[in-house]
Amino acid sequence: MTDQSIFGHVMDRRRLIASAAVLGAAALLPGIARAQSGELVVSNWGGDWNERIAKGFEAPAFTASAMRIIHDLAPVPERKAKLLAERRLPRSSVDVTWLSDADAYEMSAQGVLETLNMSRIPSASHIIEKLRRP
Repeated sequence: MTDQSIFGHVMDRRRLIASAAVLGAAALLPGIARAQSGELVVSNWGGDWNERIAKGFEAPAFTASAMRIIHDLAPVPERKAKLLAERRLPRSSVDVTWLSDADAYEMSAQGVLETLNMSRIPSASHIIEKLRRP
């Protein structure tokens, strides 16, 4: 198995497929996330990462949509602190957060992340079974 360079970072096949699955799931959130306001708040690292995600994923996926993407850019510790602080609120200030596997596991163990209802995601059948995680 050879590693591929994605956005200047080396990724093996498993990480690339996992990232694609997450992006696919996130693409389906706009219809349900902030339907009332027409805004989707996406929290990520910022910098080159944010620019490339906005250009390579968000623009093609949301150009024809009325959904407006709001970026909440912060380092991981601040994003995790925000998620923990807002976990008991009826609605978080963030709809989608980019996390590493380890950080996602930690936030899930803390009861911060919402489990996706895979039956509401039309392309869920395309996610490789080994990569399906609650």
